[in-house]
Amino acid sequence: MDLQYNALYIGGAWTKPSTDRVITPVNASTEQPLGRVPDGAEADIDAAVAAARKAFDTPGGWADWEPHRRAEVMERFADAIDERSEGFAERVSSQNGMPIAVSRTREGHVPAVVLRYYAKLARETSFEEIRPGFFGGSTAVRRVPVGVVAAIVPWNYPQMLSMFKLAPRWPPAVRSCSSRRPRPCSTPSCSPRPPRRRGFRPA
Repeated sequence: MDLQYNALYIGGAWTKPSTDRVITPVNASTEQPLGRVPDGAEADIDAAVAAARKAFDTPGGWADWEPHRRAEVMERFADAIDERSEGFAERVSSQNGMPIAVSRTREGHVPAVVLRYYAKLARETSFEEIRPGFFGGSTAVRRVPVGVVAAIVPWNYPQMLSMFKLAPRWPPAVRSCSSRRPRPCSTPSCSPRPPRRRGFRPA
């Protein structure tokens, strides 16, 4: 396995990093290099947050979509992950030494399951309800997106924990930036390329 990446995926496009620093991942079993990936710096994080904020503020964008429409995208994303599940499992096992049988389940299969679970909630959950008022009458309670969040994911279960952080925030239309804490090498660039052919443009 020879992974050679020279860009970070920010704002729906491969972007040149702000520095020339790189991480050289090492195979946990063979101790041989797996390739090279950019070492994201503070400026790259700022760019990702700015891209997420821009996407959130864009009129008619994700934050304005109806829950069922967001659910459809989440389900398509789950399908794309399923198609790449073996690649995810192999790369995670190579990076952190996780047994491949465990990786195929936790890293290859569970992320799509989590996405579909929250997509189902998006279809079935009411984001607006009418409650009785304390002094009579009624009160309308609406759940609306408020902004951008950042998620830092540890190295041991990168795919599964990423989705546990991201998927619950997508039905209410919160934009998210995800960054993985490298340990032998769990960085976003080590994962199979984003499924752009399906129309996804993650920030």
